[in-house]
Amino acid sequence: MLSTVNTPWKYSVVLVGFLTLIQIGWAQTVHKMLQVKLAKVPVIGEQFVVPENVEHILCLVNSAQFDPCMEAIIDGIKYTVAYRNNNGGDYFVTRVNTSDAKFISPDGLRVGDQITVNGPEDLFEEPYFEVYARKGSNWIPIVGLMSMVNVTFDGERIAGDAVQTLWSGGRKPVMLRISGFIEK
Repeated sequence: MLSTVNTPWKYSVVLVGFLTLIQIGWAQTVHKMLQVKLAKVPVIGEQFVVPENVEHILCLVNSAQFDPCMEAIIDGIKYTVAYRNNNGGDYFVTRVNTSDAKFISPDGLRVGDQITVNGPEDLFEEPYFEVYARKGSNWIPIVGLMSMVNVTFDGERIAGDAVQTLWSGGRKPVMLRISGFIEK
C-alpha cells in the first residue's frame, strides 16, 4: 500500500517541476530579455563584463540552479548567456546556449536537424533538465527535456518519448530532432 501512495506523489513532484519549467519559459517569452550585441561568443568559465542596463532575468542553467542571463546577438545569431557573480567580485559565464535556426555548429548541425543515435551510450542527461546527444566538438545538441526526447519518424516529429523506452524493443538506430545547442 505504501508504494501506491508513493507513486502518485512522485508523479506530482515531476508534474510540478515540469509546470514550473513551462512557466519559466513563458516568463522569459512574455518578459522579453534585453538583447545585447557582443563581439564574440563567451566561453563558459571566462570572466564576463555584464553590459550596463541589462535586465536580470533568471534562467535555469541546470536542474537546480538559476543564474541571471541575457540574450546576446553575435554575428546575427541569438544566444542566451547566463552568468554568476564570483563571491561579490567579477562575473563569470555559466552557460551559453542557442536555439536560433541560423546557428550552424562546427560539425555542420542545425536546430531542426535529425541525428541518429544507436544506443543509450549516444545520449546523456542532466537529471530533471535536458537530454543531450554525444555528438559535436564544441557545441552539444540538445535533443530533449526532462528525460523525454524529440523522436522523429519519416521526417515527422512524434510526441516525446522517454529515454528509458527508446531501446526497450531491441537495439536499433533512433532519429532524434535537435532543439538547440549548448556550449561545451
